[in-house]
Amino acid sequence: MSRTQRSIWTLLSSVFTSGTTMLTGLVAVPLLLRYLGDEQFGAFRAITDWHALLGLVELGLAQALRAVFAEAVAGEAEFRAQEVFAYGKKIYIRLAGVLAIATLLLAGAIPWLVPVSQKYALELQIGVLCLLPISAVFPFSLYLYATDARQRGYWVNLGLTVQSLLIMGFSLLFAVWGGGIIGQCIAYSIGHMFLPIVARFSLRQTEGGNSTPDTLRPVALESVRNKLNKLNYAAILMQVTGKVGLETDKILVAFLLGASSIVPFFATQRLIQLAQNQVLMLGSSSWAALAELHHRGESKKFNERLIELTSYTAVIALAFCISTGIFAQRFVKLWVGEDLFGGWLLVIAAMIVGYVHPVIAQWKWAFGATAKSPLLVRLNLYWAAVNIVVSVVATYLWGLAGPLIGTALSTTLLLFCCLPYMLEREFGMSKNAAFAAALKPLLLGVPYAAIVWWLSQYRQNPGWFELAIWMSATAGVYLIACWFLIWDAEIRAISRRRVGSLLRLPQKNPA
Repeated sequence: MSRTQRSIWTLLSSVFTSGTTMLTGLVAVPLLLRYLGDEQFGAFRAITDWHALLGLVELGLAQALRAVFAEAVAGEAEFRAQEVFAYGKKIYIRLAGVLAIATLLLAGAIPWLVPVSQKYALELQIGVLCLLPISAVFPFSLYLYATDARQRGYWVNLGLTVQSLLIMGFSLLFAVWGGGIIGQCIAYSIGHMFLPIVARFSLRQTEGGNSTPDTLRPVALESVRNKLNKLNYAAILMQVTGKVGLETDKILVAFLLGASSIVPFFATQRLIQLAQNQVLMLGSSSWAALAELHHRGESKKFNERLIELTSYTAVIALAFCISTGIFAQRFVKLWVGEDLFGGWLLVIAAMIVGYVHPVIAQWKWAFGATAKSPLLVRLNLYWAAVNIVVSVVATYLWGLAGPLIGTALSTTLLLFCCLPYMLEREFGMSKNAAFAAALKPLLLGVPYAAIVWWLSQYRQNPGWFELAIWMSATAGVYLIACWFLIWDAEIRAISRRRVGSLLRLPQKNPA
């Protein structure tokens, strides 16, 4: 299977995973709200966000290991994937203990971090303790990183699909049984243990986990250690700033506005967020292929692919933002009730983030895949600091939309405006070409969104089927228009070759 085919299959499997998660969530969330209530559901969502922040104990090793695994797989390094795995395993076993201790500390502090009614305080703490088993399978994550670096992310995505179904199924089961916050945390723990355990037993023979001390070279292990140490300082800061900047919104809402406020905050932007996650799959499915091009010295092709991916990402992101943002209020009304709609200011901020974040993530993958993440550290620190300050101030001024306003402003003004200059300096890629690929879709997208919004006012209360038709048609028409009006003949020819490569169809050379 070629590089392109593996990337496309990874992308398609990612879309399938996100689509499955979205559909199960559409069915499950209203039921969970019915059995749990706003406060318990919001408190559980806050717990999961705080637990995600505990991933900082990984010290940035996930990103660094992916880059080192990719270098080993490309055959251009003095170490093998087995040796990367062996060294990483020693570190992750220790980090598992650190994660367990951090979970215990979180259990003690959670009533203060997530203010709830007194009757739920103890339940909140016991719920966090139910997440402790996740620490035991933490070292098995290495199998997933190795698989991803080998451009076989489609297997990981299949596992993520099963994981999301398990979490949702057990969540509903425990909610019906009256398990409350504790039941939701047990379901979350079961689901997040599933994939690492399956990876450990099914991928051990193929992804480097079957190495023995006799097959490992001390010189190569030392080379792995030096490489990881070089990348790890930057990876730590990148991970910290990334989590603080993007994964603390619900935490701020819970702390400043109360656990119940998480429900409208979550529901209003949920559809836009799911669409954004679909677009982010472009970067996660193509980073290993970009890394291979870089390590082989094919810089021209590397830059061409990155511009191509930027254009795809921007067009698809804007199509999804328009189709989900304009109909957000109608979606929330049908899904959980109009009283849980968080307002248009929140929707607009979510649309901005949904458009610029996937593009920025695509550019960042170029640095991460080529082990140049240290160059982004200072910029990411500035971005995280501005994001937090603006988010807190905006929450006091405008309430629920505040955290996303902070994210939208800081992301657009700092990351979106600065990264093309860094791409030009480090990879020789034209900054003008990067900006053009990212911004050109707006020339058609802004007037198109205005027209769709105007037309949508003539139908205020569509049903599920009609709403799905409206949203699909909105995105589809925009994508077709971009095919002819935004993408040039070269991009269209490349796209046809990509599809032809996937289907193994003979392709004529473009004129």
